[in-house]
Amino acid sequence: MGHEPPQRKQNAGQHTEDLLFRIAMIPLRCRHWWRNRHRLSNWEDAMEVTRRIYDKAGNLGLENYRRIYNVSLYVLLLNYDLFSLSSDMVNAKDLRRRKFVARQMAVLLYEAVDDLPVLLGGDFRDALNAIGVEPRVFSELNAITKQLAQFRRDHASALNEIRNLAGAHRDHNAGAQLVLLDTIDPLHVYKLWFDLSGSIDLLFVWLLKLTLATAERRAGASGVS
Repeated sequence: MGHEPPQRKQNAGQHTEDLLFRIAMIPLRCRHWWRNRHRLSNWEDAMEVTRRIYDKAGNLGLENYRRIYNVSLYVLLLNYDLFSLSSDMVNAKDLRRRKFVARQMAVLLYEAVDDLPVLLGGDFRDALNAIGVEPRVFSELNAITKQLAQFRRDHASALNEIRNLAGAHRDHNAGAQLVLLDTIDPLHVYKLWFDLSGSIDLLFVWLLKLTLATAERRAGASGVS
């Protein structure tokens, strides 16, 4: 009896690994669905309201308000994109697809923790000061940005490596890209999203409340609603 070709053995092993992974992912899929079952409808409602307020503030020349609402829109879009990728991850049917999604998710996670400190920095805080928000608003913001900064310190370097090599293809060393593709762990990237999503959700809710509160403040005098 002849030996089974190595490629056939490799394919059979990959098929078994994919099958076991898909079985192991069933509880995670259930938890993912339950945790996010209302997310899309909530996101659509929040996007509609925030975009309307943002447009009206721009039409009225209320630049400080518009800067605040711009950050709200950014976080809404970021939250939706990360949620979409996380859903693709838990529903991927094979390892190649999971690794592809993991690469895109790593890019977006890195961009998020790189961009958010800038968006929530000096100009944003100046706008909050200019419209006279209460001191507790800054305390709440500081607590959230502290969480984001900790995540960035812990994970930005590894995420940036994935981003440069295999996500955004900024590094032209194909051999290094293949090594990273061999070693990237999609479940680890998913867990990083899960860890960051708590802070993003806090920021999302905080910005939504701030947007609605500031819009209500201006509604009577300026018609922003």
